[in-house]
Amino acid sequence: MHNTPLLLLSIQVSSFVIPWMIVLWLSHMQSAEQVGRFSFILAILAPLTLLLASPSRNFLLTQSNRLFENAATLRVYLAVAGLVLALGVGFWLQQWQFVIVIYLFKVTEQLFDLPIANAIENKRVDRLFSLSWLKWACILVCVGLAFMSQNINLTLVLLSVLFVISSLSKHVSLNFKTPIRRLISLLQKSLPLSLSALALSVYFNVPRYILGQQLENVMLSVFTIASFLVMAALVILNSFMQSRLPQLKQALFTSKTQFKAQLTYCIGLLLIIFLLLQLTHIEFFSNYFWLAHNNIQLSLSHDNYVYRLVILFSWAPLLVSVSNYLYIVSGKHKLLLSVTCINIFLSYVFGLWLFEQWSFNGLMWMISVSSLVQFLGGLVSLKNPKELG
Repeated sequence: MHNTPLLLLSIQVSSFVIPWMIVLWLSHMQSAEQVGRFSFILAILAPLTLLLASPSRNFLLTQSNRLFENAATLRVYLAVAGLVLALGVGFWLQQWQFVIVIYLFKVTEQLFDLPIANAIENKRVDRLFSLSWLKWACILVCVGLAFMSQNINLTLVLLSVLFVISSLSKHVSLNFKTPIRRLISLLQKSLPLSLSALALSVYFNVPRYILGQQLENVMLSVFTIASFLVMAALVILNSFMQSRLPQLKQALFTSKTQFKAQLTYCIGLLLIIFLLLQLTHIEFFSNYFWLAHNNIQLSLSHDNYVYRLVILFSWAPLLVSVSNYLYIVSGKHKLLLSVTCINIFLSYVFGLWLFEQWSFNGLMWMISVSSLVQFLGGLVSLKNPKELG
């Protein structure tokens, strides 16, 4: 299974590539303001689709009794129910068609969690490889359609259909005759971790909510594009962390020395990724990076200001990512939810105030302090860990 992290990385990168391709298309075909609006819509829908992705991949991978049998059926029911909420968001933002197609591609993409978790559980690297190239094939087909049709809505609808066909394979059970009470029981077991995923998504999107609320669409667009570099770093970190979840959990209960060694490795990986990110400050890289995005950063009076701060403070979201896996392996899902919800409230309140006082600098300092709070909570969660399943 030594290839598992690389295959997970490939699949995770594909998830990162899709919104980035949409941003590239919008930055060239429309405007910086529309990029900002897309980012705001995605910030609203991403937490919703994570909640609907119950049971999550992390939940399935940390259970002693695996629960794949009814997971796909529950996911489909939840995805259909979520359409109503997405439609409400669309009418509220007066872009209901765009909102719906974004929702569809996000919620169907989450279905890949099920065959991925099944493949990891059964140590089938060949299945992970098949899922990786299949998902990339779907994306490449839709990129070609986008160039030919110049219609982003049609492209995302086709992508959603391809994701459903690709993810619900013979290795994923789908039975609509399953008793509702059994699905409700599964939802109740997985809900704490799913709510934590929702809360974490809201937490990561607090800066977008503040910028969107302040109608700073151009700043939001530049922040979003700069954040793609941090997202790429998070994809790498999360891929390796997810592949080590079973080992981390086992070490926590069997060998404290081995667990410390595993945790040291994860922190070391975080530092290496952070240092590599700092190379993007080099003018040669940044010039070509923004050229690919139609130089929309020039719409801001201080064009590289936001970009530099996002990269400089990237250690904060990386630290939060590692800390969240500490909550998961220790079985403290409710603690994770509580700490994250408190952090969301404090981050939003103080972030809004700091933005009004010191603009984007204030937002970045808010992210730094809140990430330390999240990490300290993760360390506390390691005391008296709970068995799951």
